[in-house]
Amino acid sequence: MPRGNRERKLARELHARQSEAVVVPYIERSVGDWKPSANDCHRNVDWYCAHNPKAVQVRGWMYFDLLSQFVAHSVVEEGGTLLDITPSHASHRYPFVRHIGNEEDFIALVETGVTNVVYLRD
Repeated sequence: MPRGNRERKLARELHARQSEAVVVPYIERSVGDWKPSANDCHRNVDWYCAHNPKAVQVRGWMYFDLLSQFVAHSVVEEGGTLLDITPSHASHRYPFVRHIGNEEDFIALVETGVTNVVYLRD
């Protein structure tokens, strides 16, 4: 499937699931001297989960409703609670929609540059 078609399909699927979006609270986390870096959510979550066996990676998409835009984002789940460990300078927290599919599918999207999709009515 050409990239443009794949992005449109993903945007339609995410838009259809926007009611599932939840605001994930930010919580400061560190391990030893390591602290998560702003704008590096995927690597932050990978590193944190590799060093914290009680944490699970959760891939998904932040939803910016004004623009109907979805941006790839990763958070952690600890004890059944979603937590955002990546510091942000945003004025408020945006809702998060879980990725449907496996880890490999999500990583493949991100690695091929599909990190930001916009829903446009057909």
